[in-house]
Amino acid sequence: MSSDLDQYNDNHMESDDMDMPSNMQNNSHNQAEKRAHHNALERKRRDHIKGSFNDLRDVIPVLKGEKASRAHILKSATDYIQSLKSKTQQHQK
Repeated sequence: MSSDLDQYNDNHMESDDMDMPSNMQNNSHNQAEKRAHHNALERKRRDHIKGSFNDLRDVIPVLKGEKASRAHILKSATDYIQSLKSKTQQHQK
């Protein structure tokens, strides 16, 4: 009897997509496309931010070529800008 039930299930079970009306399939597909597009845009945004931090790190003499956290890069950049500002003010006197 168990085999009859298994055979019935095998013959009558269809994939989830087949059970959904076509408009729901399209909506599901559109949602997946939107999610994939959003993920790609987000990845591009993160890559741009990462590249910008690397560029900033490379113009700070004490960090050039070193590996540093974003917080450390920002702190070092702030310190470096302050030192440049101070030197500029001293030269103007």
